[in-house]
Amino acid sequence: MRLTPRSAAFALAAVLAPLSLPAEPVTVSTVPFGGMILEIPAGTSIVSDVFIGSALYQGPVASISGDGSVLGLGNLPAIEHPAYVHVLSGADEGMVSTILDADNDSVTVEIALNVEVGDIVAIRKHQTVGNFFAGADVTAGDTLTMYNLDGSLTPLSYFSSVGWIDSASEIANDTFFMPGEAFVVNLSTPISIITSGAVTSHPVTIPFSAMTVSIVGTLNPVAGVTLQDLFGDSLTEGDTV
Repeated sequence: MRLTPRSAAFALAAVLAPLSLPAEPVTVSTVPFGGMILEIPAGTSIVSDVFIGSALYQGPVASISGDGSVLGLGNLPAIEHPAYVHVLSGADEGMVSTILDADNDSVTVEIALNVEVGDIVAIRKHQTVGNFFAGADVTAGDTLTMYNLDGSLTPLSYFSSVGWIDSASEIANDTFFMPGEAFVVNLSTPISIITSGAVTSHPVTIPFSAMTVSIVGTLNPVAGVTLQDLFGDSLTEGDTV
């Protein structure tokens, strides 16, 4: 399984530096099959997916390594796509961690998890930029920038013949982003994206880093959320949003 590198970090509080962007609204409408159409205008916009992937697997943890990085699960399907573990119960409920390796009965995750035997976890496919923009009329030269959890940036550019490429001119359609993570796009013309998936009934926790710019999306496709809904008690005096 090939994963496009995306760094993760462990700090739970986020200090968000000011990010200057035009106030371009992204229009959202529902469609009958339960997905959504995102109408993204030309210019600079912040975009995120409002859905998560359906569970490829869901069940209790059977065993866990001492450092919390290897989860024994049992009877796993083949994990052929960039995927992650989503903790659904226990002390770490909501935490997500990318799968680095998997076999028939265990997974190794990027961020160690504080789970116990019997806690319920799900395995879901990561959303990738190639899938997210599939079918959209993206124009050659349009760009996308991800503000990674460790403070680094991942810039991508669109080329009509191959899709998204990275700064090394390598094809990067399989670059994935975390649930609840947003990114910046610069488009020469408006586009429409049809997105679908599951509406999460469990919290999702993203481990933002201190002293970095992070961009947060909401996983609620119907109603708005407050800053308290998004951040809870994790912010520290002086943090900015």
